[in-house]
Amino acid sequence: MLKGRPKPVLIRSIWISGVAYTSQCFPCLAGTYSKEGFSTCSPCPRNTYSLKGASSCSKCNDVTEYSEPGSAECKLRPACTDQDYFEVHTTCDHDGMTQLTYRWVKPKFCREHLEGAVTLPASGEKQQCPPCNPGFFKNNDSVCIPCPKDSFSDGTSECQQCPAGTEPIHGYEFKWWNTLPDVMQMTCFNIHTNHCRSVDDGWNLADDNIFTSVGSADDDYLILSLEVPGFSVPELDYREGQVVGTITFVFETICSEDCDFFFMLDIGKQVSKLVQTWHGSNEKQSFKYSLSTNATTIFSWAFQRSSPTNDTRKHVSDVAKIFFINVTNVLDGVASYCKSCALDVDTRSCVPCPSGHYIDSSSRFCLPCPSGTHLTNRLADGIVACQPCGLGTKSSADHSTCFSDCSYAQEHFSFNYIELAGLHTKLIGPNFTPWGKKYFHSFNFSICGQQGNALASCVDNITLLSTDSGSEGISRGLICRSNVILSDLHSVTLSSQAIILADWLVGVSTNNTLKKGMVAPSEIFSSSSFPHIPDVIHFYRSSDATPSCQNGRTTTIRLRCAPAKPIDGEFIAPRQCHDGTCDGCTFHFLWLTPAACPLCTQDDVNIIEEACRGGVQKIQHIWKQPHICHRGLSLPEDIKRHCQTISWWMRIGILVGTFLGCLLISLTFYFWKRNRKTV
Repeated sequence: MLKGRPKPVLIRSIWISGVAYTSQCFPCLAGTYSKEGFSTCSPCPRNTYSLKGASSCSKCNDVTEYSEPGSAECKLRPACTDQDYFEVHTTCDHDGMTQLTYRWVKPKFCREHLEGAVTLPASGEKQQCPPCNPGFFKNNDSVCIPCPKDSFSDGTSECQQCPAGTEPIHGYEFKWWNTLPDVMQMTCFNIHTNHCRSVDDGWNLADDNIFTSVGSADDDYLILSLEVPGFSVPELDYREGQVVGTITFVFETICSEDCDFFFMLDIGKQVSKLVQTWHGSNEKQSFKYSLSTNATTIFSWAFQRSSPTNDTRKHVSDVAKIFFINVTNVLDGVASYCKSCALDVDTRSCVPCPSGHYIDSSSRFCLPCPSGTHLTNRLADGIVACQPCGLGTKSSADHSTCFSDCSYAQEHFSFNYIELAGLHTKLIGPNFTPWGKKYFHSFNFSICGQQGNALASCVDNITLLSTDSGSEGISRGLICRSNVILSDLHSVTLSSQAIILADWLVGVSTNNTLKKGMVAPSEIFSSSSFPHIPDVIHFYRSSDATPSCQNGRTTTIRLRCAPAKPIDGEFIAPRQCHDGTCDGCTFHFLWLTPAACPLCTQDDVNIIEEACRGGVQKIQHIWKQPHICHRGLSLPEDIKRHCQTISWWMRIGILVGTFLGCLLISLTFYFWKRNRKTV
């Protein structure tokens, strides 16, 4: 909401123990009354008033005066203006005709017979009703009703059975607004009174759009809701975190000041989630949102004009319009078309494909996705439904997802961190509330292994002690975060604000940048003690969009070699962003662990050959220091082998050399002596 707007605070329950004793009765406030013997004062009804201490309410003049409930006085009825009525299209009659008419905003406070007052414009001419929405057809009374099971309609013709070899694609597609669909509701809410003074429904129907009504005050929330019972996903093909359906709607807002238009979700029994907010005037545009939870979902649109400065309606011309709403893959929805389906080999009837299988375009049979790919679009035909896995990942056995098998190889090093497989919980903190209460950020995640099926879960059990135990919400994904409070009063750990940070693993790399535009900056962490060994980085993404993170969230977990640490290592957030994120949308973590050290190879071993002693030589193998590598090659055992101190040929050489030396000396002496005699 805009700054300065009143923001609602929802309180589930209040427990009061004991009642204060009083020895006297107090007079009712002006605008309320109480009969003799009553213990409480009641507000006066509309168009009545009372003074302080009244036992009954006095009636205002029906013609010239009016009052709101709980009023202490009556006010003069003003002259009617063009802001006191609105236009509406009548429902289709038996002849299929509709008419533009005008109605007073209720309750009506104005007078149309005063000087300068306006009266209701005349109704327009009757015109042909718009067609039904896709998936519906008109009965004999010109009322649009859903098509029967296994049939379809574009809204302009009778329902037809799907041809052989095809199946209906269920959903909701609303683009004609002569009547409100049964799955939708309109309400009006005011934060000060819990209801609107106006008795209209908050929204009006206008053939090709549905628009907000005038309301009773500029701070009214005019709410439109659409309930979906769930999404049609075969059990064999359903995987937690995958996209199960999408909603697309087209809207515009026309405002003289800073109005607000909200889009919200209520999934299961969890608290409503604000998806997106638009401020002020917005041109006609489309918005799309993907859902990854298969549960009853309520979509809500709320419009609020600028906060009022008095009791009058100043911005009645401000309006929000919705032209089109489309929800795909709705459980028990209606169908506007049929699509070729996968066929059973024996019966030739439609069957759902198993997980990780696509529909072959020619044979219409289910075929598994090729190795190294995974199924991304269950409704797409052909092998295009299978997309390649990201860098450093492989497809699961059923080809439903891509995962890391806890290994990675690059040009100079190979890594295997199988010890890190499975689920992990890391606490970052502590942090403290303004009142000094300690809490932690708890990150639950799965980094590799188990075919990518190990999903972390975060619980929002802050309402665990309430009477509605079903209000506990569980969020599941590859990475999730919650705030954990160690309770002093209860033997449970309280957890709140559970969010999903990652739905799927995009890729694994030793580079700081992934081809898909994801970046894992290294400068936000301290330098590695072994800079020649690269970090292994896991890149994750979440499709869960928020007003601040319109493209979802991204997360990187950097595995760094730390041979002195235990296997569980140390989980670190960036130095300048102690919560793991600086913007709430991108999260970065560093995990120091010996499991991230490269595999040992022969290059990590020093070979030492000792001298031959007693005919035996010993060869030792020791790790090069510092010893950094992990797993891989085991240190070879020491070797002993036979040897000779001086070999046989060496002995012969010594003897021959000695003989030749003696011979040389003798010949030298002989010739010297001979030459001397000659002289």
